[in-house]
Amino acid sequence: MTADYNMALERQAELAKRLAGGYEKTIATLEAAQVDPSRLDAILKRTPLSMQGDDLADVYASIDWRRSLDNTLHALQFGATYACTSQIGAWLETAARSIPDTFALEPSDPPAPEGFFWIAAPCAAEGPCVHAYSWRAQPEHVDMAAFGHLGKGQALTILFEAPWPFGMTISDGLYGNGLVDSAINERVCADNPEMARLGERIARFWSATFVFLQQRVFSISVDPADRHTRHRLERTGVNLDPRVRVIHLRRKIGEPSGEEPYGETVHEWHWQWLVRGHWRNQYFPSQRRNRPVFVQPYVKGPKDKPLKPVATTVYSVDR
Repeated sequence: MTADYNMALERQAELAKRLAGGYEKTIATLEAAQVDPSRLDAILKRTPLSMQGDDLADVYASIDWRRSLDNTLHALQFGATYACTSQIGAWLETAARSIPDTFALEPSDPPAPEGFFWIAAPCAAEGPCVHAYSWRAQPEHVDMAAFGHLGKGQALTILFEAPWPFGMTISDGLYGNGLVDSAINERVCADNPEMARLGERIARFWSATFVFLQQRVFSISVDPADRHTRHRLERTGVNLDPRVRVIHLRRKIGEPSGEEPYGETVHEWHWQWLVRGHWRNQYFPSQRRNRPVFVQPYVKGPKDKPLKPVATTVYSVDR
């Protein structure tokens, strides 16, 4: 196992230790803010993206933040560790941008009851730099969190934390999720576009990840941490499983043939061509509904024909 995957365990333990160490202070700050909303200034200073005080007060009054914090800590302390390369992380981020807004999370989607998903490098160019995600499934929702760096050289911290109820779609917005009044949700998103974009980005990334794992686009190998990493974990006092579930891109088994389906017009194709990866809403009879599925890139056309060259567009600028 490479150093990047060993790092996943170390960073999970680091976050768990730091969050547990500051737990009582965080709880005290949040409880004080519930009694005196002006105390939210202390929280706003640690918010990764600018958020208006009135909006933050409404959000904190509408969600069970103690339960959310407890579940984030539990996922860090006991959750299964997943890791992927920066290339797979970037591929997921790209595919996530176009996933249909109608995607809704289902209880069978998370790959484990709780876990920590580490990306070897930040998976998106836009800030803040997201390095990892955690989740813990509940009977009616999943408590999710995102971790990253607010600036170069700064320690990992919580960037975003929110519940995601089963059955709610991406288009329901940042804090919609069925737990906050829709009017509050619309105002929070309108007043805080940076935070809204971060929330949507996280929702889309997890949607794509869950879909790909369900479709077996990925394969997972379970690799033990090296001896030095296991010793460092022991010193943190966090009792993590010293194994990492490493995400690999599964090799495609078989390819669509160039033959036309029965009953359709037969064409005499002169080329093979590349069909780009794309999302498709597919009906599942057993569930009586549509769900997005990702159609992987593949080569179509007769196997005995050459691959069609990619067209090059030349632009002429005349004055």
